[in-house]
Amino acid sequence: AWAMAEQGLYTPGRGPHGKLNLSYNRLQELYYRNFQHFENLQKLSFQNNNISSIEMGAFRSLTRLRQLHLQNNHLLNLHNGVFSMLQHLEFLNLEGNRIKTIAPGVFTSLNSLTVLNLGISFIGPTSVGEGDKLSSYTELFFGSLSL
Repeated sequence: AWAMAEQGLYTPGRGPHGKLNLSYNRLQELYYRNFQHFENLQKLSFQNNNISSIEMGAFRSLTRLRQLHLQNNHLLNLHNGVFSMLQHLEFLNLEGNRIKTIAPGVFTSLNSLTVLNLGISFIGPTSVGEGDKLSSYTELFFGSLSL
């Protein structure tokens, strides 16, 4: 963590105010072991990588996370459990991915979510699962969709 701070990628802050910016790094996959020592993160940025896969529960140790930026990657599917344990997440940006399927209940555990940006180029015909309370968000962005 401190090596990342020296490079300007990680800002620990005092208390739970840490920020980690891993944008523009050509990352392809995200795993739980990548984040298990960053419990105090509040903002995590992964925009403009090549992320096509996120391990189920990859973010489970980030229980204080408030913002997650995953825009402009290569995500095709959002599996149930991928955002589990993010009960304080308020902002989720998935714009610019080519998401085809969103598993039922994928957003259910995100009780604090107020902004969800799905500004994506394509959604498959049965993509948003029942049980996701899309109407409860303060801001919900779909962008231009091809249904």
